[in-house]
Amino acid sequence: MIKDHWFCIAGIHACDDGRIAAVWLGHDKPRDTVHVFDAIVLRRSVPVVIAERLNAGSRRWVPVAWPKHAEKLADKLLSTGCNVEPEPCDDSEAAMDVMSRTVREWMESERFKVSPDCEVWTDEYKGFHVQDTVPGDSYPLMAATWHAMAKLDYARKKPKQGGASVNYPEVQVI
Repeated sequence: MIKDHWFCIAGIHACDDGRIAAVWLGHDKPRDTVHVFDAIVLRRSVPVVIAERLNAGSRRWVPVAWPKHAEKLADKLLSTGCNVEPEPCDDSEAAMDVMSRTVREWMESERFKVSPDCEVWTDEYKGFHVQDTVPGDSYPLMAATWHAMAKLDYARKKPKQGGASVNYPEVQVI
């Protein structure tokens, strides 16, 4: 559940085999705590279906962070109404390693929390944590989380009725 005072952002990761992972984070700035409140893995979905899932539950306002290798997907998502960030996050191995360490430190200090409803994220993290590697196609939810964390400064609060503008063009999604 998204709290009104959280600044939210989503991260996506596109795998070579066609899977798309998405993770939604809420940043409680006064407590400097990040919450994973949703996570999904889609298998071989077309951009319209991906956009529908990213925007589901009135989340169209949530910015979406993406890696450089997913530029074509990001362009397609933008054209279908997703609030895609204009610039990709740094998905170099060095940047991912730093983010991996950051998330682990935040978890150890209880500043990174995962909703009990996100079992798919927790299950993947257990395998990732044991391997202690930089995430990629083997751990798409971890990679999506790292992308969102890399763009945490771009997270936004839910706009009030008639509120803030978003980054997507006005299009009808059918």
